[in-house]
Parts: sequence; C-alpha cells; structure tokens
Amino acid sequence: MTDKVSKSRLVPLDLLRFWACFLVILSHTPIPKAAPNFLKQLSAGGGVGVDLFFVLSGYLVSGLLLKEFKNTGNINVTRFLIRRGFKIYPAFYFYLFSTTILIMCLAKDWINIQPSRLLPEIFFVQNYFVGTWGHTWTLAVEEHFYLLLVLGIYLATRLLNNPFAYIPLVFIFLSTTCFYFRYSVAFEPFSSRTHVFPTHLRLDAFSFGLLISYMHIFHKEKFTQFTSRSSLLLIALGMAFILPAFLYGHSHSGIISMYTLT
Repeated sequence: MTDKVSKSRLVPLDLLRFWACFLVILSHTPIPKAAPNFLKQLSAGGGVGVDLFFVLSGYLVSGLLLKEFKNTGNINVTRFLIRRGFKIYPAFYFYLFSTTILIMCLAKDWINIQPSRLLPEIFFVQNYFVGTWGHTWTLAVEEHFYLLLVLGIYLATRLLNNPFAYIPLVFIFLSTTCFYFRYSVAFEPFSSRTHVFPTHLRLDAFSFGLLISYMHIFHKEKFTQFTSRSSLLLIALGMAFILPAFLYGHSHSGIISMYTLT
C-alpha cells in the first residue's frame, strides 16, 4: 500500500507546493527591520507563491479531466463538479460562518460582516467586490477557472472531433488577452483590487498549467525531450521573469506586477 501511494505522488510537485506556501506565508508576515536583506527580498516577492499555486491548479485539475477523457473517451462533468465542491465548499463556508460569529461576539466589527461584504464571499466574487476577508480572493479566481474549464471542455468534446488539439491556441489567446488587460491598467495608480485580484488578469497562469498538462498527457515523449533539451533555457527565462518580483516588490507597481505575472 505504501509503495502504491508513494508512486502515485509526484514529490517535485509537493516541493513546489511547499515553496508556494512558504512564500505566501512569508509575504504576510511582518519582517523586522533588523532582519537579513535576503529575507526582506523574499517577503517582497512572496506573491509569486500565488502565481505558482495557480499554475499548479491549472496543471493538476485539468489533468484529472484530460486523463479521464484519454482513458474513457468521455468526461463526467457532474462528478467532477461535485468532487470539487466537496473539496472547497464545506471548509470554506464553515470558515466564513465561524469567523462571522467570532467577529460579532468578540470584535464587534459590524462593517466587515454586513451583507454587502458577506455576499461577495458567499458567491465567490470577492476578487471583484470588497468582501469580509482580504485573502479569499484567490478562491474566487480558482472557482472561476474550474467553471470555465468544465464549460470549455464540455463544449469542445461535443463540437470538435479532436477537442484538445486546440489547447495550445487557447493558451496563446488567454496569455495574450491577460497581458493586454494587465497592460491596460499598468500605468494607473496601483491597487491590488484592479491590478492583481481580477480573474481576467490571472487566467493565463491556469492556462499555462493546462498547456503543460495537455503536453504531458497527450505528447509525453516530445514534451519530455523538449524540457530535457531546454532545461537551462527554461530556468534562465523563469529567473528573468521572477527576480524583479523579489527585487522591487511583487505588488507595489503596476509595471512590475504586469511583468512578473507574465
């Protein structure tokens, strides 16, 4: 049983999850002035952890659907949505309910629990409208991606003979569109709510994960050869895009945010 479980897990992905968690937690942790500079720089660019989570979600969640179609020739959309729902909704709504009660009883912060703040949380649109909590916006982006992914795959499998062959084009379209939207606000006064939170600014990360999943499942040999031959180039490009986030701060400038999100 142990061998079976260990073979089913991808340790490198667990390591990426660890670094994503570490960076996000660090970015929300007050850093003392006397702390080493490298720690301050890591904290400044900690938002990169969220980007990494989005790419991982695109890769792992879309992989479930792509593998199911490859193995069975069909996709059970209802089963997928129910499983996603049970993974997210019970824990999130319990969190929302319990923290609302605590706010009412202890903090008495009535502004943050008024209907205009709670409704965006309940319906997962807190990345467009001000909600009760500042960090749940990522869940909204995830939910929007799941729905768009299921809708897109459902339509593609019924309308197209080779539905997943168009995924590279989908990636090009979404990455170009998201870059345009980020550029359109890059020179405006920076705000996380307009430059970072909206789903239409972040879908390219998920689509990149979707592209990797597609290549890994349907073109594994070519994909493995490409990544092996180009590993140094890919690392160099990755560092070139990520380093400015740590040097200048991931979420303090529209230009830097546009660049590092790309």
